[in-house]
Amino acid sequence: MGRDRTFVRGICVAAGLVFATAALAADGWSTYHNAEFRFSAELPGTPSVTSTPAQTSAGTAPGITGQLQTPGGGALFIGATDYSRLNPSPDLQARLESAVAGAISNSKQTLDSETTITVDGVPGRDIKAHSGSIVSQARLLMTRDRLFMAVGVGLAADGVPAEYSRFAQSLKPD
Repeated sequence: MGRDRTFVRGICVAAGLVFATAALAADGWSTYHNAEFRFSAELPGTPSVTSTPAQTSAGTAPGITGQLQTPGGGALFIGATDYSRLNPSPDLQARLESAVAGAISNSKQTLDSETTITVDGVPGRDIKAHSGSIVSQARLLMTRDRLFMAVGVGLAADGVPAEYSRFAQSLKPD
């Protein structure tokens, strides 16, 4: 009797995974997983990803960035930076503050708002910024040795792409 329940439970779990994956694919979204930088996010397509070393206050760190144009003319960007070889400060909040300042400076935008968040125990920030006719929103998550970013950019008249919210909320370190 116990084996039968375990078997049925296993079938139900497997069926649930199949249906969830089919539903994800049916609406054009898929999970982008990066094994090297150990993170994943849902995207409405496949991003073009390139190796992009990041200049940090601790030195140059390996990184990647990915970009995906959205139907409404905006764009989604995903990025990760590996600090493991740089002996980064153990103060994750200070590193997040530095990452936010760097993101705003590099994008030449003005910070409109910043919210402290935690996702599955990982500290982060949700930020909104603008520059002229451009608006952006970003989610930054910081683990002991990695920074992860999900960014949505659009024209002020149109706003950040509607896909941004789902994309940012799905960003997860592995």
